[in-house]
Amino acid sequence: MIVPTSIYAIQNPTGLKGETPEEIALAFIRDSATFSFDGLTSTLRVQDVVINKSNPPQYVVTLGFQCLHGGYGDRTNRILLQVITPHTAVVTVVEGKGVSAVVDGSWDEVAKRPVAKDDKSFVEAIALNWLKNAPTFKFDGVAGSAKVVDSWQAMTFAAPSFWGVTIEFDCLHAGYGDRKGQIVAQVITHHVAVIHVTEGAVTLAQIDDAWDELKQKPIEVAYTPEKAEETALKWLYGCPTFRFDGVPETVKVKEIMPLRMLNAWEVYIDFTCGYPGYGDRTGNVMLGKTQDHTIRITVIAGQVTRAIIDDVWDEMKQVRLDSAPTDQLVTIEDARDIAVDFVIRKYCLGETLPTEWVVEDLTPQGLVGGKKTRYTSGDWMVTIENAVVWRPVYTVTVEKGSDVSWTGRVDQSGAVTPDEDTQPNVPELIYTPDTARNMCIEYIIVNHPEVKAQAPKEWETTNLVPEGIVGITKVQYTGGGWTVTVQAPAVWKPTHTVSISYDGPDGAFTWEGALPQGGPVQETAYKK
Repeated sequence: MIVPTSIYAIQNPTGLKGETPEEIALAFIRDSATFSFDGLTSTLRVQDVVINKSNPPQYVVTLGFQCLHGGYGDRTNRILLQVITPHTAVVTVVEGKGVSAVVDGSWDEVAKRPVAKDDKSFVEAIALNWLKNAPTFKFDGVAGSAKVVDSWQAMTFAAPSFWGVTIEFDCLHAGYGDRKGQIVAQVITHHVAVIHVTEGAVTLAQIDDAWDELKQKPIEVAYTPEKAEETALKWLYGCPTFRFDGVPETVKVKEIMPLRMLNAWEVYIDFTCGYPGYGDRTGNVMLGKTQDHTIRITVIAGQVTRAIIDDVWDEMKQVRLDSAPTDQLVTIEDARDIAVDFVIRKYCLGETLPTEWVVEDLTPQGLVGGKKTRYTSGDWMVTIENAVVWRPVYTVTVEKGSDVSWTGRVDQSGAVTPDEDTQPNVPELIYTPDTARNMCIEYIIVNHPEVKAQAPKEWETTNLVPEGIVGITKVQYTGGGWTVTVQAPAVWKPTHTVSISYDGPDGAFTWEGALPQGGPVQETAYKK
């Protein structure tokens, strides 16, 4: 690898002497806890240097290096995976000092803890820094014009959720992307960018609802409230409740409300059915009177993701909503299962949630106001502490043999908060083609509720790589109407490209996406 020539002399033509930003960043990482523990000196290299136009200037130096074990920080006395592990560190240098360093987008080397990826200021900084270094702003963005005007956390129906950040900025010319060699209008142009940040990484970036900054091409589909209304009406006419006895003449769009996320609306529609009830009521005894309904349909990027009738009936799942109050108590058993399920899913352990537990009361004799309980099931051991109060917050430690040790909290909303000062002791996971297949199918089932097909228990596997071809893997899995093709370059920690089609008794659809190492699943196309 060639180390880039320093841009420090270019940005500082006055001849000031001293260490370059690259040298400062290299020294900063050499002295860091992660590299000091087991970093390989010969692998430490400068990969990129970017200057942010600020006062004083900020130099963002990207470094690559390798360690002898997995994990971060000082790992003395920890059980470690003995495998050479590549890392990427982004070091910010200001006024001759390293002020921040983030390794692999997940470890704060200064604070010596995992990055708080749900912190609003951190997310805004990720989005702003990404935009400033993206082709459109980098070509002719006006220094100091990029400002965060809004940010919000999207409440998605399936993990992981994401942050949305809206940034306004100006460019010296019209157009988007790298416009070198193009004839462009010389006029200061105002832009609005919407950026999604998922688990510390930018997963969507659109400018003016017209340009995809990630893919560097125009947005082909324009999502509008009118299109959301059209999608919602089409879906309503085909849903079981309306199809059974809905009266078309009574359908009236009541309201279209934008959601605080890109290309998302809730469409409220009034309609009348010939008889009371919901869903397909074939075989039921019908009373001779009509019933008026209001359905709330959520449309995101042209797809219906949720539909609720009269706030009591889930039309997508065809079930009555839970009548229990929203402040229903989360019990200690609920907290146990929530925490274990979180660990299994978050760290892809490939386990199922135990159904039988042995319970021990570990509360010290004479202690009042507090409770400590241990649950064991096979290799699993879960210890929970909580105050004896109404609606307690549970502190949960989850252990599985010598492989897993995790601590966090479960509150009364069921939300899980891992402890910031501890890292889960889990072996580093490398996603295989089988993992990519399973995770993408699970993604489809969670994010496309209309898909009712379940994956088969057994697959027939075919190697599609022609004989004599090296450098790629391509595996096809078939079974139960499913055809799944997983392709990846033959490199360390590859990104898998996945194509899925299903044609069987539960309908038909096609899906395409990708699974980078560490996730999450990225959908690129879906057609039913």
